[in-house]
Amino acid sequence: MGTLDAELTAAAGEADKAGGVRALDLDGDAAALDALWQMTLGTVWPMEPGRLGSIATGGSVLEGDNALDAAVLVNRSALVALMVAPHRQRRGLGTALLHSTAPASIGSGGDKYLWPGVPKNLPGAMRFFDRAGWREAYVAWDYCAQLDLYRPPALVAAPGVRYLRSSSDRHDEVVDFNRRNFPHWARHFERLPPGCAFLAVDNAERVVASLLTEWDGLGDPGAWRRLLGANLGSLGAVGVDPQMQRRGIGTALVVHATQDLQSVGVSQCHVGWLVRTSFYANAGFKPWRAYRMLERH
Repeated sequence: MGTLDAELTAAAGEADKAGGVRALDLDGDAAALDALWQMTLGTVWPMEPGRLGSIATGGSVLEGDNALDAAVLVNRSALVALMVAPHRQRRGLGTALLHSTAPASIGSGGDKYLWPGVPKNLPGAMRFFDRAGWREAYVAWDYCAQLDLYRPPALVAAPGVRYLRSSSDRHDEVVDFNRRNFPHWARHFERLPPGCAFLAVDNAERVVASLLTEWDGLGDPGAWRRLLGANLGSLGAVGVDPQMQRRGIGTALVVHATQDLQSVGVSQCHVGWLVRTSFYANAGFKPWRAYRMLERH
């Protein structure tokens, strides 16, 4: 019997003792999920109650005597989180839950996510996925800018381009711009309020670049208020018309949007899932967390 088969057999016995694995109930299990998160990850990644249930679309849980002993959460085919209570760890339960769910990816691939991959500040999780046959494809980063200390870099003005927050009368144009040029994130422009979009427009008032910002006054800035502060904002989905690239428009757009967030009282701006880190460094952002992006072998 192979190592994985042995672990799954042992885990099945453990699951039988605890009453077996069942489907996640997003509403009924909400409080128990929060308690399990606090027990397993809450010290390193403190999070507001209810956040897990708002991200996951399904999953499986293992019940203990009075609480959940383990849970795996997914959003579509992407793994959101895998948690095993400390007193039940190293018995193959995590392996069994991962195997039963068979996610196609970790973090990426769903409509919502907590992390783009496996956080590098969770070495036990990295070892677990290595043993389960996942291999690193690349490293992604989250960057932040502390806005009460933010000093925008000097910008080279692109002639004929101005920067502004979008409005409802531009919504269709902004969505169409992203559908044509950046279809992989156009759905986010569709679902969020028009004012979340920040734009660069040319002399003809044509949209030549866009991004999304969210904060407590508009949209959802993300899961990490307890790490980054209550007045949290987020920025992302930056896209410049391919014919207008390499003119400094993207950097200027990020800087202007960041200053706009500063003006509405955001104290920390978070940007997630970065590979082109130098672009955000040039706009005044700094590294915050790193993640291993894994592929299943």
